[in-house]
Amino acid sequence: MATRKVTIYIDEVLKKQAEELFSSLNLSLNDAFIMFIKQVIYKKDIPFEINKNNISIVPDEVISNVSLKLIEKNREAYEELAK
Repeated sequence: MATRKVTIYIDEVLKKQAEELFSSLNLSLNDAFIMFIKQVIYKKDIPFEINKNNISIVPDEVISNVSLKLIEKNREAYEELAK
């Protein structure tokens, strides 16, 4: 099966917490992500309930930081293409 690279942006603390938990289950973050995606496809739905009580709000500062990083990354790529 051919594989493709997927890039996601995640808060550093959240990533570390997830990696520690998955490690205790002998899983990598990548393994857990693949398991999640397979369950989504199998169930044709998100495999857990989402409601107002279990959604955390991402602070505007985090969104701004990620946006700025993406803008800068794309700017560098376009500058390289323009050469």
